[in-house]
Amino acid sequence: MPNHDRLWIGSFSGGSETTTYWLLDRLPEMNVKSGGAILFGGGGSPKKEGIVKRLEKSKHIKGSFPLTWIVGEHDHEGGQTDDDPFDALITSKEGEAFYASQGWDTKRIVAKQYHHLIIKDDIGQYGAYLKENIK
Repeated sequence: MPNHDRLWIGSFSGGSETTTYWLLDRLPEMNVKSGGAILFGGGGSPKKEGIVKRLEKSKHIKGSFPLTWIVGEHDHEGGQTDDDPFDALITSKEGEAFYASQGWDTKRIVAKQYHHLIIKDDIGQYGAYLKENIK
């Protein structure tokens, strides 16, 4: 990735996992000074996954970089199998708790009446959440 002074990341499901497990740790390499991340339907703890034990905000980025998790309140029902037991409600809660403990500005929104896809009347609601949370 090229260098960015201000970088906003929007991700969904596996992309949110990639962001919280690996991408945020690489912010210094990209020379990011500020920005943030909106994580839909995932975004777990790299510590729980055995990737890193600590990811202190002060050692990764000096400016503002809020992390916002947005997950449907039913994003754990149906779809889980023995081969893929992913539960976005639990995963997002673990991710938010890890990053909060590392000094990051975090927020977690549980979207009422939604499952993994944040869609109402066949229209994605992602843009509205991005507009509301990107400052």
